[in-house]
Parts: sequence; structure tokens; C-alpha cells
Amino acid sequence: MKRPLILHLLDKFYPPDPRVDGEMKALNEAGFQTKLAVFQKEPFLREDVINLPMAKNMFRFSALAYTIPVYQWYIKYYLRKVIRREQPDFLHVHDITMAEAVRQLSEEFKIPYILDLHENRPEIMQYYPFMKRPLSRLLINLDHWRIAEKRLMNAAQHCIVVTEEARAWYVEHFKITAEKITVTPNAVDETFIRIAENRDRQNLPGELRMIYIGETSARRGIESVIKAVAILRDKRINVHCTILGRGRDDNHWKTMLNRLSLNEHIIFGGWVGYEEIHAALQSCNIGLCPILKNIHHDTTYANKIFQYMAYGLVNVVSDCDAQANLVQQYNCGLIHKGGDENDLAKKLLWLVNHPDTINAMGENGRTALKNGFTPTKVHAALVAYYREAATA
Repeated sequence: MKRPLILHLLDKFYPPDPRVDGEMKALNEAGFQTKLAVFQKEPFLREDVINLPMAKNMFRFSALAYTIPVYQWYIKYYLRKVIRREQPDFLHVHDITMAEAVRQLSEEFKIPYILDLHENRPEIMQYYPFMKRPLSRLLINLDHWRIAEKRLMNAAQHCIVVTEEARAWYVEHFKITAEKITVTPNAVDETFIRIAENRDRQNLPGELRMIYIGETSARRGIESVIKAVAILRDKRINVHCTILGRGRDDNHWKTMLNRLSLNEHIIFGGWVGYEEIHAALQSCNIGLCPILKNIHHDTTYANKIFQYMAYGLVNVVSDCDAQANLVQQYNCGLIHKGGDENDLAKKLLWLVNHPDTINAMGENGRTALKNGFTPTKVHAALVAYYREAATA
């Protein structure tokens, strides 16, 4: 008997995309066949990956996907050939940028499409650097994106989101029934968890060894981290912070480090390899996620939170709803007011004065990860949906 084929559709650089990989692996193990059709300049050679060309400068049109239809026409032209050849049973499109093209192809070929929202794209786009340019503000109407998102969610057979908070937001604002939306959190892959289990975190009494992993633009709250470290340094606290990632504002952050004489306390390591990430996590006891509050940040989880939990680090996070609710539910960290360096420093100082709490909260996070956020558990609802859909 032929296994149902789920064709995943992606229009951004691959690899890496842990969410796509995790979902495909879980569905394969559940008895489905999965393939990934991806648009990008450089092909990625793997048996289950279908490489489609991303013409020079075409990616720039993605920001205009719901202003002028050039991008959707381009996507449709190449995907139509893939669908005819592969004959998939489901089209699983990741994010809404090319989802209008997929919706039209879904109608043309009578194949249901599932819309997987990694983020609330219209809400986060307003913070992108290119949206500060006058021409971008003239051409890119975010209200068009919001209207398209609602239309595409209603037209999809089913929708996938990252958090319960995201589902609640769409139910409230788009009036979509909760039953039409499945929550599939991001998860740390099993290999990462196994490596973490086999490494002992260093005992760091009296020290704050902090780490931040990810993009370093201003909306990620990096400024509050730098200023909080300066406050703790002035209080004679033994504090060190490693920042692994990169962003457009890095020169500004490095200038700030020089001005505040913090180069001995904060290291910007840039993007590093897999092994360096593990080594850095192993040598820390605090994991930071200081992102600034907005609708997107309120409704998603950053992968770094689960990486911190795998290593038994205390999560010190800003008051964005989803991550704050997670930390509070599992008592695996502290919550500070986003963008407030004084409150962040206050929370970190509390941990210095309660060293036993660092270990206890860290272990709470490890336990929560094992009990509720393993790949098998986070993908259970997704697998259940597809099993039901395949037999309908």
C-alpha cells in the first residue's frame, strides 16, 4: 500500500531548519512519506529534497508577495511541475510568503494544503530593518499581509502554530476555530539532548556565567543585557556573558562594550559550529532570552530556551507571554521586564544570592524538557492530525 506523500514547501535557505526537519522525521517514522521542495540559490543534495531555483533578486520580491503577484507567479510556475511529477497527497507550506501560490495550486490539483506558521509574519515584519526605508514603507502594506494571512488560514485544510498563545491569538483575532489549529512547538532534536545528558555542567558557585544564542538585532534585547552586566560589574559580581550569534547592530554593541569597559565580561562569538555551542552551554549556568515584547514574541518560543533546558541552565527570560508562561509553569527560571536592564540585573543578583535555586531551577527545566518537549511528544498532535486526514 502506497504511503501518503506529504510535500513540504519552503522558500528560504535550507539547511538548517530544525522545525522542518523535526516534522518530516516524525511523519516519516509515523508511516508517511515526506519530501521537501525548497527554493534557494545553492542546491542541497539529499534524496528527499527537491531543489528549485531562486532567481537572482527574486527573493527580494518576497517582501512584495501581497503587493504585486510576481513572486506568487514564480513559485507557481516551478511548483506546478513538481506537483504533477510527485503527485503528493498533501501540500504542507511553511509560512505565508508563498502560501497564496500554494492555495491556488491546491485548488487546481484538488490537493489539500496545510499552513504551518513558524511566526506571525505580518507582525514581525514591521521590525525588520528594510521596513525603515521610505520606499519599503510605500510599497509594502502590512495590512495586505494581515488580510492575506487570515484568508489563507481560512482556506487551508488545517493550520499549525508554535504555541498555545499563538492559537489563542488567531482564534480571538481571526475567528478561526481552535479545532482547526494544531500546536506543534519547536523542539531540541534527540541528538542534542543525548549530547547534553552525557556532559556534566561545570559547578560555578558564586559566578554568573550567562549565554545568549541567536540573532542579535535590537529587538532581541541585547542592549538590556549589556547594561545589566555593567550594573552587576559595578556591584563587584563575578559575571561573564557569551553571545553566540550575529546581527545588523553588532558594531553598535561592540562600541557600547568599549565605552562601558565590558570586553572582559561580554564576548561576542558570532555564529559558531555545533560543537562550540555545546561547549559554551556546558560552561554556563544562566540562559538568556531578553527579547522585547511584541505580538510575534508573545506567541512564539525561541529554540534557545529548550537548548538551555537540555543543559540544566536557569532560563532568565523577558515578559513575552509564551516564554514567560513556560518558565512560570515549570519553575525553571525567572522573568524580567523586557528592555529594562535594572530589572534584569535585579533578577540576576537574586540568583547570585540564592545559588541553590540555580541548580533546582536548572533541574526543573531538564525534567520539563524530558517529560513534555521531546520530539516524540511535541509532534504527537501533528502526527495525529495527518493520520486522521489520511483516512478521511
